[in-house]
Amino acid sequence: MAKNYVNTGVKVKVTAAAARTSGQAVREENWNGIVQDDAANGADYILNTEGVYELAVPVGTVRGDCLYITAALAITKTSTGNYNFGRATTDRDTSGNSYVKLEQTDGNLAAA
Repeated sequence: MAKNYVNTGVKVKVTAAAARTSGQAVREENWNGIVQDDAANGADYILNTEGVYELAVPVGTVRGDCLYITAALAITKTSTGNYNFGRATTDRDTSGNSYVKLEQTDGNLAAA
């Protein structure tokens, strides 16, 4: 292993722009991810940036759908004005959830 290796990069430290809750989907410091542990506004916390997570998704979500995150941190199927967040790996279930594979994107809003 290279002597300058630090870690896998699956988890990154970011600073909470508002209070965060474990399991919450967020876009923080241009990273898409899931909050590992609760964090107060202004606190550093660990953001999981890879993997598949069970998240609340819009009605009609099916496996393969691209999902986006709004400025209010809601998951949506609407690309315009939102950031790409991930892709559904299962159809939405009766509880309103789907498994979502996280994706990282540049800092640009999705195109219409």
